[in-house]
Amino acid sequence: MGVLASVGITANAEAAPTEPKFANLVLVTPTTRAVQQVSQGSSMEPALPTRIPPLATTEYFTAVSTVNYLSTVEREIVAETNRLRAEPSRYADELENLRSYFDGNLLRLPGLPPIETVEGVAAVDEAIAALRDTAPLPVLTPSPGMSHAARDHVRDLGSLGADGHYGSDGSTPFDRLNRYGSWEAAPGSQAGENLSYSPINVARWHVMQWIVDDGVSNRGHRQAILRQNYRYTGISCGEHTVYGTMCSMTYASDFIEGSER
Repeated sequence: MGVLASVGITANAEAAPTEPKFANLVLVTPTTRAVQQVSQGSSMEPALPTRIPPLATTEYFTAVSTVNYLSTVEREIVAETNRLRAEPSRYADELENLRSYFDGNLLRLPGLPPIETVEGVAAVDEAIAALRDTAPLPVLTPSPGMSHAARDHVRDLGSLGADGHYGSDGSTPFDRLNRYGSWEAAPGSQAGENLSYSPINVARWHVMQWIVDDGVSNRGHRQAILRQNYRYTGISCGEHTVYGTMCSMTYASDFIEGSER
């Protein structure tokens, strides 16, 4: 769902890939007007339809409100992710509300030009069913090192107008995490990365893109954001010269902070 989504990926410590094979990127073409707004470098901020309490009033945002190395939208993405993980069934209610804004494969949100999706409401219905079948998950603790790893990737690809999990220096998400600590801290450790590219720089939009995972056959974003054994996360959002905004969210079951910043 959205303008562009790349497949989320995960690696295990026992067999961390030195050259991981990433699935192909899925491009979702927005309307001409949306393309024009992206090319002008503007960010669209719709009032997304909602039936749950404002994020700023929740315990999830309060828990991260003083994390000073994150921007407001980055803290909001962590809080929104934790709300999703802690209350999956309630979040499914939120996606039920989103269904009414579909017109075939077009998503018509208030205040935005229509957004073309690949699967239409079918992907939303599948996400709803998945959330109804998901038990509450542990919330994620933000990590400065993991956020710096995400920041490196956003600054790198954002300035180049590029996309994907490889950095311009050939680095993988796991290489970048290991610059700032170690995600392979224990046998069975896992780590992953989700990316979002969009002119809509709103926390709920980024998280909804990952959970709906429109057009991504293996639902890699959804699997990553709902992985039960993840405990730590990093987040960074920044300007992208083609798509407006890029966000990178890293995840790990274990992470030992390093000294590099």
